[in-house]
Amino acid sequence: MALAVSLSRVLDRHRQKVLVPVPGVCKLCLKSTDLCKSHYMPQALYPKKWQKARTATRHGIHTDRAPQIKEHLLCRECEAKFEKNGESEVLKWLAPKAKTFPLHERLRVALPRENHTELSRYTADDLGIDAAKFVYFALSVSWRGAVHQWTLPDGTLTTVLNLGPNRETIRTFLLGETAFPHDVTAVIVIICNDPVGRQVWGLPNQSYEQGCENIKFIARGVIFRVLLEPTIWSGPFG
Repeated sequence: MALAVSLSRVLDRHRQKVLVPVPGVCKLCLKSTDLCKSHYMPQALYPKKWQKARTATRHGIHTDRAPQIKEHLLCRECEAKFEKNGESEVLKWLAPKAKTFPLHERLRVALPRENHTELSRYTADDLGIDAAKFVYFALSVSWRGAVHQWTLPDGTLTTVLNLGPNRETIRTFLLGETAFPHDVTAVIVIICNDPVGRQVWGLPNQSYEQGCENIKFIARGVIFRVLLEPTIWSGPFG
C-alpha cells in the first residue's frame, strides 16, 4: 500500500510538469489550434542557482527568484519561429547561464566606427553578428507585450504596450509574410560593460522620447530599444 501511494505521488508530480496544450487562437498566425505555454521573456534569462538574480519591474529591481512569466499564447509552430529567427542567436551571444559574456568579449577585439564620451558605436558587421536576428528578437518581445496582458508573480498584470498602427505590420513581419518595416521602425542595441547590467533582465517599458514611441528592455547585459513612427529619431549618429 505504501509503495502504491508513493508511486501515485510521483505520477501526480510528473503530470504537473507536463506542458499540456490548450485549445485557442494563436496570437501570431491567428489559427485556431493547440497553444503551448509561451514565455514573455526567454526562459534562458532566468538565472541558475549560483547566479545573482535581479529582475527589473515597474516596482523596482528585485533580488529574489521570481516564478517564470509564461502563459498560453502561441502555437508550437510560431514558438519555433521565434526561436529560430531570433531567440537562439541572441541567447548564444548573451550566454546568460555562463560566467562569460561572448558579445562583450567580441567588443574587446573590435574597432568602433565612432567614439563618444559615454559610448562607442559599432556595426553588426564589425562584430560578426547577425543583426537581422537581433532585430527580430527585439520586435518579438515588444510584440508579446502588446498583444497580451501578462500575469506577474505578485498577481498584478502588465501594462499593454502600444504599437499603434504598426502592430499588424510587425505581426506579419514576425510571421514571415512581410519584410522588416524599416520605414516605421528602428532597433538600437546597447551592450553594457558593468557587472550589474549583466545580472539584470527586465520587462519592456514604453515612453515617448525624441518625437517617437520608445520600447526598451534589458536582457542580461544588453539593452534593446525599439523606436516606432511617426518620427524615427536618428540619434547622435545621424
